[in-house]
Amino acid sequence: MSGSTLTLTGASGTVVLNASQAGNAVYAAAPDGSRSFVVNPAGRQVFFGSTGARDTIAANIGADSRSGTIIGYLAGTSQGFVVNFQLNADGTFTAPATTFGSTTTGIISDGGSLAAPGTPRVAALTGPLTFQGTVVNGVLSGTIVELGLPFNANGQAPSGPTAGVAGYYQAASTNTTTGNTYSIVGTDGRVYVLAVTPTIVAADAGTLTAANTFDVQASQNATITGSINQSTTTVTGTITVPGQAPTNFTGLANTTTWTDR
Repeated sequence: MSGSTLTLTGASGTVVLNASQAGNAVYAAAPDGSRSFVVNPAGRQVFFGSTGARDTIAANIGADSRSGTIIGYLAGTSQGFVVNFQLNADGTFTAPATTFGSTTTGIISDGGSLAAPGTPRVAALTGPLTFQGTVVNGVLSGTIVELGLPFNANGQAPSGPTAGVAGYYQAASTNTTTGNTYSIVGTDGRVYVLAVTPTIVAADAGTLTAANTFDVQASQNATITGSINQSTTTVTGTITVPGQAPTNFTGLANTTTWTDR
């Protein structure tokens, strides 16, 4: 603080300004005042962490420092989830999750459709999940409200061996009417992939090679292989499950404008 000018240090976090003015022979003392605001890092932010101590999650916040996405998988219920959120000025957020799970018989929660006995089907689950959290000092943390389950993820450094392809990618399954793959790539070579096909929901973390390819051994005995093209910001790959035909996917980084028709 110099005169009436406040100079920031460059670190992210909450800035608190406390004002106090003593009285003198002419003026009475002014009431103390306090104001605070959040400083967010400039540019994209990528986070890796877990729910509780079990399930890996990943998150991405865009260059606007406000729009974010969390993806993850709950092994206990075989549910995948995608949470799109907007940060408030104080660094907090509350957002519903889109959840995905599978069932092998009977009614599934896609509006009352019936699956033939023994035929796996995947649909968005009806039970809501709400994520409440904060992003402060490079840490994303909070709670899945309905489960009382905490989550925590640490932000990565802006530079690293895979900084050129780091971010959030969304892909659609090809040659089928349903299915999506969600990926978050870190700056340190880590990648987290959540795959939703007509028959399975699978996810796990892996490592990006120097050629920007990945081979993730995911839940449900699924193998998710893929490749990221830095110049076109595209992701392509294949989901393989024993006894089932491979599912191919292709998509783009969320910062790229789709031009398909």
